[in-house]
Amino acid sequence: MSLLFSPLKIKNIELKNRIVVSPMCEYSAVDGFPNNWH
Repeated sequence: MSLLFSPLKIKNIELKNRIVVSPMCEYSAVDGFPNNWH
């Protein structure tokens, strides 16, 4: 099986596979808290 579909463990987080999408800046929050936009 391809490594692309195998689990990946980084410290204490385990990803089911290696396909990920980076976060989008459009929905960023001020000081990490949601606001009326969310």
